[in-house]
Amino acid sequence: MFGANSTCLCSELVRLTYQDNLGKTHETTGNLEEISKDQATLLFDGFTQRGRRVWFVAQGHTLSGVVDSCSWEPLLGCFATVRLDESCRWSQAQFQPEHLLCLPQPRHRPTRATAA
Repeated sequence: MFGANSTCLCSELVRLTYQDNLGKTHETTGNLEEISKDQATLLFDGFTQRGRRVWFVAQGHTLSGVVDSCSWEPLLGCFATVRLDESCRWSQAQFQPEHLLCLPQPRHRPTRATAA
């Protein structure tokens, strides 16, 4: 199991609906790269921008949110980090993406200054 704020690496094909820079809606297939309780990173062939709506379906579950950040990689496509809506937060009990790898949260180690 992982901590509540942990981000999990994964690889899962998803059906994706997104708004482009002009607000026009597009549908495509994308890849879910990372997921946590309140955030997901998607890779797809298209482009959107911060503040635009995104919906995606993974294993029959629809998740939606707003793009927090977006970058374009010429050989790969658009990486969009999506802040998930409160009404559709993710948990492993809901579904587990393929190739899921959840890393433990690093523990705070006291420095000499805080240990003294």
